[in-house]
Amino acid sequence: MEIDGIPDKSRIIVIGGGFGGAFAVQRLARRLGADEAEILLVDRNNFFVFHPFLVEAGTGSLLPQHAVVGLRAFTGARGLLMGEFTGADFDRRIVRVRPVGQDTEREIGFDHLVLAFGSVTHRPAIPGLREHALQVKGVADAIALRDRAIDLLEQAEQCEDPERRRSLLHFVIVGSSFTGVEVAGEFEVFLRRASRRFDRVKAADIRITLVDIADRILPALDAELAGF
Repeated sequence: MEIDGIPDKSRIIVIGGGFGGAFAVQRLARRLGADEAEILLVDRNNFFVFHPFLVEAGTGSLLPQHAVVGLRAFTGARGLLMGEFTGADFDRRIVRVRPVGQDTEREIGFDHLVLAFGSVTHRPAIPGLREHALQVKGVADAIALRDRAIDLLEQAEQCEDPERRRSLLHFVIVGSSFTGVEVAGEFEVFLRRASRRFDRVKAADIRITLVDIADRILPALDAELAGF
């Protein structure tokens, strides 16, 4: 197959450079080698976020770069195309990609296609949620959440009304799976430590509420462990 200026060999295209796509490319590169197949990874970024470290990167427990992994170094594959996947024609066996910084699309042929799109944050139809809630999906999100928390601490310090101060320091987290519970725990520690630097703000003023549609937190874990 001679398409897009690439020599004739088996071509594997992986769409999405998150956990699924990055590990797929890493394993394929190790098993096949450059002589057996050309492996092309397509993603908007040249890195993926290690989500278990994301909240700590936001609160300052870790440096932000520790939550980011370069795709070229991690996968060991030479083929990386930063761009937006816009569609595929399975009959013609091509994908369409708009490279970063370009307005035109490229059509790239494939012999094998791996779709590893990842996920987006689910925002239920709760009034005000989409307009006002912050998500934790990337490093910028985690830092924005920390900055918002610090801003609210500063506002609370200037507030003379105790009820208003407690209202400013009431944080509501929607979703009690791994990320939600970790956000709750990390920010509990972060906010209470930060409160020591303020005169008016007391640790008792800080409240964190975890909200979920299920009847318990951490549904992926055994009930006894989740309860602990």
